[in-house]
Amino acid sequence: MKEATVKRRVTGWKCNTKNRGISSTTPSAIKDKIPLFEGSWYEVEPGVGQIDTVAHCGGSLAGDFMFSLGYVDVSSGWFEYTMQWNKGMESTKDSLEYVRSRLPQQLLHVHPDCGKEFLNQIVLNWCEENNIAVSRSRSYHKNDNGYIEQRNGHVARRWFGYDRLGEIKLLPKIQKMYGKICEYHNHFVPQRLCVGIKTLSNGKQRKVYEKKGITPFNRLLGNEHVKNEVKEKLRIEHEKLNPKFLHQELMKEKNAILKANRYTTQQS
Repeated sequence: MKEATVKRRVTGWKCNTKNRGISSTTPSAIKDKIPLFEGSWYEVEPGVGQIDTVAHCGGSLAGDFMFSLGYVDVSSGWFEYTMQWNKGMESTKDSLEYVRSRLPQQLLHVHPDCGKEFLNQIVLNWCEENNIAVSRSRSYHKNDNGYIEQRNGHVARRWFGYDRLGEIKLLPKIQKMYGKICEYHNHFVPQRLCVGIKTLSNGKQRKVYEKKGITPFNRLLGNEHVKNEVKEKLRIEHEKLNPKFLHQELMKEKNAILKANRYTTQQS
């Protein structure tokens, strides 16, 4: 059977959506007041990044549950995540403040999607007070936030899966664990960033990635726009970390948290 015949025969079949996330993004009423990002993501300086939330709803958006909020610095790949209960405006603002406090460099620019958890007066006022510029992606263009969307899969889903996180008592433990997760990835896990797009002979476009992966820690050390004080602080923190022990701690904490969460979910 030829490829064209296969495509014609299977048209209309629906794939199994088990173990897949669902979108919880509700368009903001004031999104038209926020400018779209202009320029190239390949040329931005440290401090410019993308933000997003991930719903740990287990397949149903009904009721209360946890959301991961993540930020990724585009130029270095350095990211920070935290967990919050639901995604109210105040909770989102507090999570952004926490993420900002953990970043090694100053936060200059955030780029969310069109979700109302980010594009609201409370969060926008916070950005204005802290001299943080805001831009947004186009509606229904997921690739506009490709850097943080990729981290959502590699970080949030990898460590916490698609189970429903609906036990608020576990929130402090998960927030503390996220701090260790970010330390482990930022200091010891190399990343191959996209450096451009090339057009093939058939007219299609393909992303071009670095040939060798580099950790966000080493990217910041080699960036001329990062202050020497920041680099020295990063070196001191790096010397205190042991990747083997850190990963072992994370696996123990992950298993304990998910076990406790599933037990609570089954009892409710």
